[in-house]
Amino acid sequence: MLSTKVVCDAARRCGAAQVVLISTDRAVSPTNVMGASKRVAELVVQASATEASTTRFAMVRFGNVLSSSGSVVPCSVARSLRAARSPSLTRRSSIIS
Repeated sequence: MLSTKVVCDAARRCGAAQVVLISTDRAVSPTNVMGASKRVAELVVQASATEASTTRFAMVRFGNVLSSSGSVVPCSVARSLRAARSPSLTRRSSIIS
């Protein structure tokens, strides 16, 4: 968690264009240390985004392993990926510009 703060601060000082935190769906309602630490890392990135800077701070949450119990990736997307086809995003709200 401290390392996330260090990275955000260093990116701001160096004038990095962007920092992207890759998180997990387990950060939504953490039930273990991994989920809790990911949630705190998300809060650190959110706080960094509110500070004046030219660096853009963003986060993305990914789900579990494809087709595993509790996976947030729909079966149709999993099939596309296994068949080496590009999955389609159908919701405009899924696209960040």
